[in-house]
Amino acid sequence: TVDVVATPRPYAGDDVDLAPADTDRPPLDAVFAENVDEPAIGALQVSLDGRQVLASFVLENAVDAALMRRIDSGLPSGFTYDLRLVVPRRRWFNRTVVRSAIQVTAMYNAVTREYLINIKHDGTLVESRVVRAWDALVDALTRFEAMPVVMLPETADPATRYRLRVRAQLGAGTTWYVIPTTETTDWAASMPLRLDAEPRIAPAP
Repeated sequence: TVDVVATPRPYAGDDVDLAPADTDRPPLDAVFAENVDEPAIGALQVSLDGRQVLASFVLENAVDAALMRRIDSGLPSGFTYDLRLVVPRRRWFNRTVVRSAIQVTAMYNAVTREYLINIKHDGTLVESRVVRAWDALVDALTRFEAMPVVMLPETADPATRYRLRVRAQLGAGTTWYVIPTTETTDWAASMPLRLDAEPRIAPAP
């Protein structure tokens, strides 16, 4: 398994603190340039609070003008993040211990010119917030800081090494123009962590 640590890529809309009205904002294509790099999970860091695994990571190169247009049209849009707590095995497939998912959705209110962000963890709403600026919207959709994501099992062996794997679901597609598929990033893997040792955290980019 390869650990992925990416440097967050600034976009042209940093510090654009405009309410999204057609009359007073720059064109979306000018602010959200076409991504030349593939979307990826980067800056993945993990730590333990008791048995609770806390994760920080960012989804890079996934927010573009097309996504922003869907959101501004009133269509709820965002990303789903798949998380797997695994026990690495050298000569066999990793053993998955816990599965989890985070869903982040943005909805635009054309009356108030605000974005409502809903965050669900395993189907349960855990946070709602309202933002107006584009940079705050992008951060809400793609950036997580020390978020409780999974619990180590009560029967977890203190000496067992675990890794957290994360990927993002980007949208629907088709194979051979017929078979429905889900487009995703590659899996990113954290540094190992275990109960009987201080957590190892991936170095900051």
